[in-house]
Amino acid sequence: MRKALISLSILLLPIKVTASERLMNIILSSPPEYYVLQVASVPDTVDLDKVVVELSLSRKLVAVRTIVNKQKRWVILEGIYPTKEEAISASKNVLSINHSIKPWPRTIKSLKKVLAKET
Repeated sequence: MRKALISLSILLLPIKVTASERLMNIILSSPPEYYVLQVASVPDTVDLDKVVVELSLSRKLVAVRTIVNKQKRWVILEGIYPTKEEAISASKNVLSINHSIKPWPRTIKSLKKVLAKET
């Protein structure tokens, strides 16, 4: 198993977790066919804080603001992967730490679409 090409490096803390401008640029400059592992999606910062505490993952995650169906949402991401298979493999590692999480691979292209609406 190859490691993530880029590991997003915001520490998981029980506070508002956001992507820095540098990390956002990494996401936006990644090839559209690459994948991120989306760990969760929540509608507001109160839910974000609750989910961050409940995840209890000892991994480095990043939360980014998106707009989905005209509603602002936070998505919690882990890693950037060149292939869907590598993202799926990484999801097994997340599941082994917390069985209640249902992570899924998401293309950078689909993430860029909802991030672009925010800027």
